[in-house]
Amino acid sequence: MKRGISLAIVVCIASVLSWYTCKQLFALHTDQQSSLETLSILPTEIVKTASFEFKGITSDYIMLKTMTYLGEHLLARTTPNMGEWQNVYNLLKLVIHLDPLFWDPYVLVETMLVMQAGMIEQGNELLEQAAKVRTQDYRPYFLLWYNAFYLQGDVSKAEQYMNKAVRRPNAPTYLAGVASRMSLQTGRLESSITLLTQLMNETPNTTYKEYLQKRIVALQMLGYLEIGVNKYKKKFNKLPNDLNELVELQLIEKIPTDPYGGSFFLTKNGGVYTTSKLLQTNKKSAQTPIQEEKK
Repeated sequence: MKRGISLAIVVCIASVLSWYTCKQLFALHTDQQSSLETLSILPTEIVKTASFEFKGITSDYIMLKTMTYLGEHLLARTTPNMGEWQNVYNLLKLVIHLDPLFWDPYVLVETMLVMQAGMIEQGNELLEQAAKVRTQDYRPYFLLWYNAFYLQGDVSKAEQYMNKAVRRPNAPTYLAGVASRMSLQTGRLESSITLLTQLMNETPNTTYKEYLQKRIVALQMLGYLEIGVNKYKKKFNKLPNDLNELVELQLIEKIPTDPYGGSFFLTKNGGVYTTSKLLQTNKKSAQTPIQEEKK
């Protein structure tokens, strides 16, 4: 008797939670931000249960709304606060839990959570999941390699990821060259541009394509300036005092304009960087929602 009552209570609670989850999904039409925040804190198993046999559709829908929310920030040139980034992480984690083979959320993990929000550990956690379920795909390990090598400076871990990526059946031949250059700490910009170009080609969203294209252009500009600095060092066997010397000596035509609004400068160790740090500025403008379909 008691067991029957307990089972009835569990069923009742599950029904209420399922109803509440469905309510939040439908509410996304009218009150997107608050509903996304509420949905992001719901247990993934509850959302999965409430989706019934429509887990793929639910995953697509939450993913589209998350992209739209982030896209509005990109268009407005504003940056979510850490609390909002945490909500985005929870939502992407939910999307992946519902449909772990769906590649688009992993692209968003790398471009937004890792590159924009700096949530490297959280991003790596989700990419590790991708590597486990997408057993024929080299890309999860390739992204993990990039994060370990360039963002975390962990060469040992990066080598492990690259070795796993190269062994995947669909790994492109150029990965072997990337692996060989890695130990020499060269080809950094080239590899970054290659990765971003790949990500740009894989997202169906116009705004995200523009975001990635801007980053690619900025990296190409850094590479252009680094070539000028190397010419100066080769000619004079020392570093220039600043980048203007490169123009004065006609080693470069001009100092390019940073697409992020910053200014390029010469670092103390002879590298080239920008005051923008390759991040979006917090400039307010009209927000326009993005409606892009899953590829």
